[in-house]
Amino acid sequence: MYDNGVSELGGQDPRAVQYRSRKKTGLETPLVGRFGKESQRLTFAPPQWYDSLVICCFVVGLLMFTLGPFFAFFGSLFFASGVWAVLSNERINCNLAQRSYVRLEGQSLLKHRIQGNLDELDALVLLTEEIPMSIIGQRTVIHRLVLHWKGSRHPLLVLERETHTIALSSPLNFAAGQMAQRGQQYARALGLTFYDNSYYPSPSPLPFA
Repeated sequence: MYDNGVSELGGQDPRAVQYRSRKKTGLETPLVGRFGKESQRLTFAPPQWYDSLVICCFVVGLLMFTLGPFFAFFGSLFFASGVWAVLSNERINCNLAQRSYVRLEGQSLLKHRIQGNLDELDALVLLTEEIPMSIIGQRTVIHRLVLHWKGSRHPLLVLERETHTIALSSPLNFAAGQMAQRGQQYARALGLTFYDNSYYPSPSPLPFA
């Protein structure tokens, strides 16, 4: 279990898990991990389809502005969606050879470009959030790989996110196997300890403001 920013193995009380104080004001941008340059770099960034969708919002919005007043309203909605997505965009690029990282952090116009050493990172934790409203006979869970900094020096970062529908009789981590394997791989590359807390429910690490 990962407890209050201090890496340790302990019991299974979910109340022991605490999070860096921060509220989510934008979209929860989906990130995916990618190794590059002969596994010397590890990047967590939006997938290509997401970046393409954002570009389409801008293009469609601008085109609709040229079609007249009626379409201008819908064009403004498309354009605003693209702006919101850009402002919500977060990512981190880790240089494994130099043991350094560059992070784009924040969900507003006041974004921060943070640079640091990988030794500042504390742990990689796999969490499960259970959605209250689920399909009859089934339940919906969200699995997240969450990166923590030592001493909560910087806000935590959700590196990957998956949503699954599982049977009521299944354990919460029934569909978390592949994400756990990726989490262990990422943790080894970053030189971190990996904690699998997916077997009990945890709140969203970044609740809405």
